[in-house]
Amino acid sequence: MPKQPIDPTGFFDPFHNSLWLAVVVEVIIVAASAYYMEAPACEPAMDDNVKPDVLPGRAFGMWDALYWSVSLLIQAPDKAPVTWGGKVVLMAHGWFMLIVLASYTANLANFLTTANMSPTLRAWSEVQDSFGQYTIALERGSAHEDYINVQRRMWGHQYNITWASSWEDAMALVEDGVVDGTFHDEPMVRHYLKGVNRKQCRMVETGKIFSSFGYGFAFQANNPDFIAFSQAIIYLKEAGRLRTIIDRYIGEQSEGEDGVKELDCSLEESDGTNEDAFHLYDMGGLLYMTALVVFLGFLVNCWERWTHNKNPLFFLQPCTDLCCPQVCARAPHVGKP
Repeated sequence: MPKQPIDPTGFFDPFHNSLWLAVVVEVIIVAASAYYMEAPACEPAMDDNVKPDVLPGRAFGMWDALYWSVSLLIQAPDKAPVTWGGKVVLMAHGWFMLIVLASYTANLANFLTTANMSPTLRAWSEVQDSFGQYTIALERGSAHEDYINVQRRMWGHQYNITWASSWEDAMALVEDGVVDGTFHDEPMVRHYLKGVNRKQCRMVETGKIFSSFGYGFAFQANNPDFIAFSQAIIYLKEAGRLRTIIDRYIGEQSEGEDGVKELDCSLEESDGTNEDAFHLYDMGGLLYMTALVVFLGFLVNCWERWTHNKNPLFFLQPCTDLCCPQVCARAPHVGKP
C-alpha cells in the first residue's frame, strides 16, 4: 500500500459539516447570551458589590464572552456565572458540549480503528493518479495490455503492472495480497467472486464501471437464427425474467449451488463524504433541548432584571431620558428614574 498523503482536515471527519456548523452557531448564541447576562456593559441583574467575571467594556466584553463559550468546548472554563439566567444558559451549554465532546471522541476512535480496514483502492482514477504507486495485475497479451499502452501514450499515465499468464492468475495475485488490484469484464469478475467470497469477503469489487460495452450473439449474415434469439430475449425482458436470470448467475447476493446466499462484497466509489460521520439530525434532540433551556435562561434573566430594576433591553435609554415621566410612574421597574 503506498504512503498516504497527510490530510490537514482529517480531524473534522467524525462530524458532518452540518453538525460542525450547528456547534459553531450554538457557541456564538451562548457567547451572546453570556455577554447579555453577565457583561458589565449590559448592566447585569446583580448587586453592586458582586463583580462579574466578564471583562468591562463592550469590545473586550464580547471577546471575553466568546472565549468563555469556547472554553466549555474543551471543558476548561475559568469563569463562573453570577446571574441565575446565566447559570441556566451555561448549564445547558456545558451539557451540550459534554455530549458533543463524548460523541466526537467516540467517533474519532471509530475512524482511527477502521482506517486500516478500508480497501486500498476505491476507484480506477486512483491508480491513474498514483504515478505507479499502486501495483495492479493484468493478463499479458489481452485487450487490457492494449488499453494500458494507449493510456501511457496518450495521457502519460504511469502504471506499476505485474503481468500474468491469464486473468484468473491476475485475480489470484490480488487474493493473495501480492498486488493491490486488477480490472476485468464485470460479468466474469462477479462469476469468479462467487467462488471466492463464500463465507467471507476475501476480495472486494469497488469503483464505477468504465469503458462500458454490451455483449451479444454473433451470427453469419445469411443465418436467420438471430430472429428466434431476439424474440426470446424480448420475451424474457417483457416477462421480467431477464433480471432474475442475471441476478442468479452474476447478480449481487445471488444464491449459490448449495442454496447459500452470496455475500455482498461490492463497495461504491467514494464521493468525498463520510457516511459514518455524525449528521445534524443525529443531534437534533440535543439541539432542541439546549435551545429550550437557553430560552428558559432568558426568561429567568428577564425576571432578574425586573426584580433589580434593570431594563430587560439594556440598549434602550431610561424612560426619564426619553421625556416620558408619566410612563415611568406607571412602570416603576423599567429603567432608573
